[in-house]
Amino acid sequence: MKRIKNTFSKSFFKASVIVALFVMFFAPQNFLRAQTNQELRDQINNLSSQKDTLSSEVATYDAQINALQQQLNQTESELSSLVVEIDQTNQQITKTEEDLKVKKETLNEYMRVIYEESNTSPLELVASSDSFSDFVDRSEYLQTMQIKIKDMVVKIKQMKEELDKKKKDLEKQKDRVQSLKSQQASVKAGLDQQRAQKETNLSQVMGDEKKLRGELSKRMSAGYSYCKGGGGVIRAKNPIFKFPLDCGYISQGFGMTEFAREGSYGGQIHNGIDVAQIGAGTAIMAIGPGTVHATGTSPSGGWGNWVVVKHGNGYYSLYAHMISPSYLSPGDTVNTGDVVGGVGGTPYWPIHLHFSLYTSDPGPGPSYPGNTVDPLDYMDIPISTGGTDWGSGHAH
Repeated sequence: MKRIKNTFSKSFFKASVIVALFVMFFAPQNFLRAQTNQELRDQINNLSSQKDTLSSEVATYDAQINALQQQLNQTESELSSLVVEIDQTNQQITKTEEDLKVKKETLNEYMRVIYEESNTSPLELVASSDSFSDFVDRSEYLQTMQIKIKDMVVKIKQMKEELDKKKKDLEKQKDRVQSLKSQQASVKAGLDQQRAQKETNLSQVMGDEKKLRGELSKRMSAGYSYCKGGGGVIRAKNPIFKFPLDCGYISQGFGMTEFAREGSYGGQIHNGIDVAQIGAGTAIMAIGPGTVHATGTSPSGGWGNWVVVKHGNGYYSLYAHMISPSYLSPGDTVNTGDVVGGVGGTPYWPIHLHFSLYTSDPGPGPSYPGNTVDPLDYMDIPISTGGTDWGSGHAH
């Protein structure tokens, strides 16, 4: 029995070690296991800081790589020029060698003639010449040509020697440039590898930040949802519009909310209200009569699918994060309660409606934060509110 217990204890110990190692290496990192909203915000800020640092480092690597690539291009161009110049020098050397060969053959011929005539008696030379004057001219001509050709041979030899030296110098220069090119290519390969690693790290940090922002957004969207008639209606100060939804939970209000203080809007206020705890595709209704001012689709981190309605009293209402692009077109007329789209979300945000109320044309973007006001001051609230992201005067 004791042996069995010992065996069991050893097995249990091994299993414990394996479990501990598994947790150590494969469990989610601490930055994805925050317990409080403040921990989430701190970790998001930390990741955002890492993201900025990595982005800056990637940009630095890009600048270094681009500069080095320009140097490589210049080195490659210089190397190509050297190759062309060496080829031209080789052609010149070949031509010079051919000229030298011709001149030597001509010189040999002259020397042969002179030699033959030197073995002929003066009487025979005079006899073979038309006149004594002809004899003198012929002798001087042969000697003069011999001197000229010798001088030409000397010059051609010097030219060839210079060309040979030039070729050697060019070959040495070519070797140096090729060595420089190899060094530059090696450095660039190292920079490319380091940049790729930074890019991988940046993608990981951006992915982790996106997960944490999603988690924080879900937490801040958590609340009790009920529909119109399920509780008391909060009366607005100036109720000139109808609330765009009959069900849901106001997860974020207007102004410098908790989410805005976390930095999600680049230091700007939240320029509208968010309504969550509603199903995808829930009908979004026009808050008042007007005409469709603009529609569009922004990147997932922005408005998503959106539509703006212009109202006759100078206000513009924005309905964002719709499940699909609006079926409406600019210029279409809408009445209070008409459906303008369905609640959706984006890959960046959970399912909710973002609603803003502008007091001037928001532009084709639309602008952020723009000339916006708190919508809850202009419409009765038939759904649930609460938390700290809106004024206590709006809370149920």
